[in-house]
Amino acid sequence: MTREPTLWIGGAPGSGKTTAAATLAVRHGLHRYHADTRTWDHRARAVAAGNPHAIRWEELTPAQRLDRPLDDLFDMWLHEERADMIAHDAATSPTPLVVEGTPVIPRVTGRHAVWLLIEPALQRHRLTRRGVGDAHLRLYLHLGAHITAQVHAAAAPHITVTPDTTPGQVVAALETHFRDVLTHLPPVTPPMRAALTREANRAVALQYRQFCRRPWNDHTPDRLTAEFECECGGRDCRRVLRLPADHTGPIRAPGHTPVGNVGPPA
Repeated sequence: MTREPTLWIGGAPGSGKTTAAATLAVRHGLHRYHADTRTWDHRARAVAAGNPHAIRWEELTPAQRLDRPLDDLFDMWLHEERADMIAHDAATSPTPLVVEGTPVIPRVTGRHAVWLLIEPALQRHRLTRRGVGDAHLRLYLHLGAHITAQVHAAAAPHITVTPDTTPGQVVAALETHFRDVLTHLPPVTPPMRAALTREANRAVALQYRQFCRRPWNDHTPDRLTAEFECECGGRDCRRVLRLPADHTGPIRAPGHTPVGNVGPPA
């Protein structure tokens, strides 16, 4: 049987793509490829391939990186290089995917793709409210402008996110855009949804373990917290819990009924 096409969702940090992709994945039974959880794997691959920007990143401390000129920091961010890695990962995956991330760019996607475009002022407001510092903020705003230019140059499908746009409206627009694929997917049961959420939580846990293994990093997973999603298996449950990054038990919001046995994070 032919695997369903990959769905691609791109956009700047703060545009709402992660929340929307998570909802689509659980609601429709898709495995989620969240690019942020692959960051350290991609960086290791780039270093192994001899990428000079990736090697330079590893040689600098976090403070030194963020103090670099914006163009230099953008090069070390591996935006284009990671796009190629994401495309390779998606092409070799045996399961139907919704791929979401800032490095999702028109050059590497299939025809089932859409971008969430956000005005700089709104992006700045959202990221500042999340506590993003000035150094990261300048990079994220630059990424937003870069992505918007790429999408317009490619005449690629996009959804404009405004201050009045709700997460529900974004999901509804994506479901309309991807209707031809979503209507042909098999029914999803609560245990399947719970298992898919557990898979996403495992990717988050692995991301933090890989981050803590970097030679320039003195953190350990037990000293960090991360956002994990409720594994109750409800169709529209979007509860997020902040827990220690090394959490290994079931992840369910208070009062949510457990569904099935999906195991601890790997």
